[in-house]
Amino acid sequence: MTLSQGSTSTPANTGADGRAGATITLAGPAGLKSASATWAGSSTYLPASMTVPFQVDKETIALTVQGPLVITSGTSASAPISADVVEAPDGTYAGSLGLVSVAFRRLDGSLVCQATAAPTSPGRAVATCSAAQSVGAQAVIATATSASYTGLADVGVSTVTTSAATAGAGGIGPRDTGFVATAAKKGAPAGNLVLVVPSVGGIAVLSSSALTGLTTSCGGHPRTCAGTIDADVGLQYVDPVAGLASAPAGIGIAHLDLRDLGDPSGGVSPDLWAEAVSGAISDALGTSLNPVGLDYGNWRLVG
Repeated sequence: MTLSQGSTSTPANTGADGRAGATITLAGPAGLKSASATWAGSSTYLPASMTVPFQVDKETIALTVQGPLVITSGTSASAPISADVVEAPDGTYAGSLGLVSVAFRRLDGSLVCQATAAPTSPGRAVATCSAAQSVGAQAVIATATSASYTGLADVGVSTVTTSAATAGAGGIGPRDTGFVATAAKKGAPAGNLVLVVPSVGGIAVLSSSALTGLTTSCGGHPRTCAGTIDADVGLQYVDPVAGLASAPAGIGIAHLDLRDLGDPSGGVSPDLWAEAVSGAISDALGTSLNPVGLDYGNWRLVG
């Protein structure tokens, strides 16, 4: 008999159990396909054929955004933003990561920049682009477009600061933050804070409407710093499937405990943090007495 899929056919013989099989490499994009088995007939058996449909799904990828901390002497800077693109570890690689396009957008849907992923190792790639950003922290939504892959959106925080401000960008697991804060002689500190945390409603993004508190203290040798930031925040949810942000979904209070223990070395940050959120959403990581280490990032506390 002949087994076929698309334009590819191969002969196959039945075994003692009456079954025949062959391996055909699938070509073309994912989607609905069909396979056929055809028997031309013989002096003993009549001709026969059968066609069955089957679905080829796109390979799954995961996006992970790690927002930068950029220092400027002005009021804005070109901020590079990148996303790691990782193919699902299912034993095979589609090998098309270099064709994945990653778009980075603000919560309002406007485009920050867009980049094609560059493979770095089997099953891994990185997409990086830059755009002008004013001093402050902003949430960035990354989404991928590809004929071969599908994956969920991710949210990171891009931060631009001056050297005179307490600032940071970093995260651990699904939590990311970025902040810029400058103490005032009177009144509340200036600046802003963005905190991204997981939730059942999607990816929760908390953006400060106002900073309400800032403390920093430094000392010792080598010099280390500790500090806290408090902020009134507004909540929006990002749908990880569509990559779109919701309308404002409530307000809350965010508190960060920070330990600036030095600059990253060898890609590893020594800095620690804890966060607590209350109000429209509740979340917590670590405590002031037991802060946790960063997966990536850097705090720059001024005191």
